[in-house]
Amino acid sequence: MKKTICFMLICALLLPLASCKRDNDGDGDYTSVSYTLDVTWLDIDMANEFSEGLAAVFFDDYWGYIDTAGQPVTPFAFEYAGPFVSGVAVVAIMVPGEADEEVPVYGLIDKDGEVVAEMDYHYFGEFHDGLTVVGIEGMYGAIEGTYDEYGYLEGFEGEHGYMFGYMNRAGELVVPLMYMEAHDFTDGLAPVVDNFMFGYIDTTGKMAITPDYQYAHGFSEGLALVAKDGKNGFIDKSGNIVIPLEYDYASSFSEGFALAAKHTDAGMMYGYIDKTGNTALPFEYIDGFDFVSGVARVLEADETTFSFIDKTGNVVAREADYIEIRDFSEGLAAVRSLEERQWGFIDNSGNIIIPCIYEWVGDEGFSGGLALVKDSNKWGYIDKSGNVAVPFEYDALHEFVGDYAIAVVDRKYGIIDRSGNEAVPFEYEFIGYIGEGRAFIQYGGKWGIIEITR
Repeated sequence: MKKTICFMLICALLLPLASCKRDNDGDGDYTSVSYTLDVTWLDIDMANEFSEGLAAVFFDDYWGYIDTAGQPVTPFAFEYAGPFVSGVAVVAIMVPGEADEEVPVYGLIDKDGEVVAEMDYHYFGEFHDGLTVVGIEGMYGAIEGTYDEYGYLEGFEGEHGYMFGYMNRAGELVVPLMYMEAHDFTDGLAPVVDNFMFGYIDTTGKMAITPDYQYAHGFSEGLALVAKDGKNGFIDKSGNIVIPLEYDYASSFSEGFALAAKHTDAGMMYGYIDKTGNTALPFEYIDGFDFVSGVARVLEADETTFSFIDKTGNVVAREADYIEIRDFSEGLAAVRSLEERQWGFIDNSGNIIIPCIYEWVGDEGFSGGLALVKDSNKWGYIDKSGNVAVPFEYDALHEFVGDYAIAVVDRKYGIIDRSGNEAVPFEYEFIGYIGEGRAFIQYGGKWGIIEITR
């Protein structure tokens, strides 16, 4: 059901704030920062972040979009409303399906609310290389083959009942709905299933690599993982087999290495190969993961816990030496010590860079040079040298989105910048979804948009 709704714009306020001063390192040097807040109160039920000047908001059981002034720019008619990316957004409505159940169908709209692609699709992916996978259910009748008693196409392991193609941001079906399985484009090529075998098409829809594989991954670092007759290997973008299909398991390349495995008398053993197919690290591990920040997590044959190794195979850290080791991000990994049961950070050589003195750390680890940590039951941020970047003053603290992070003090929400300056005062019941210098706030049960200007 389509509804055009004009909800009430309650009021708009321009609130200049006094300068916020902060002595972050205790040296007596203060920084002074002032912010101006433009608040627009709205009568809505829920909201998502701004993207390209528009935000999806929920009102009276439906989603629609508003601009930065809080004015509706589309009808409130959608069951789903995604963010705008390059001028278009994926939206969905509900239509009758089988057994009197409603099902969502997806399409595209532009920033004026005009339909770019009709809401006819049961699957709608994300754009890569300018194209997205789209699919419609119930199209197998056009495919020759043997069907079982339930109507399933025998021998097909993909998504039942769908046929897939590719659409551009103009809503044009560049590649018809003709493939039983389709994946995202990487490096200009996408793996698809044609007549039960995987091949690759280019962005014009032309078959670039003949369907000859039982499984195929997207390209990573110039090579793609493919499988045939139970064996895995790698091809280049011309379809040439660069690394023979001789491995019982393999993953895509990461930082020049790919995890691979072979069946041995001792069972499945893992090692790493380089992009020429040479063995870079021997097949002596019971399990393993991709290299990230120069290290990989592996399970050695004589161990019961994982270790981190570098690209020469040297062990840089063992999980047995810590309560927990998290994955590396920006060259550092959070670790929890056995003795103090506190958190700190190691580098990819296993050296403790930041002592284990914190009660907890954020899930993201380091991001943008800062890590969220907890000390004395308060949250703050440290930099990669362990210096306090944002003081430990907050009962709850979110990850930074751009220059700002949502924080909580005494159950009141506010916003701080990367230096710990108060950008939005701590007086709101809830703040969510920072984006493009704006956030949605809640006060007295009402929602509003707050625009932050420095």
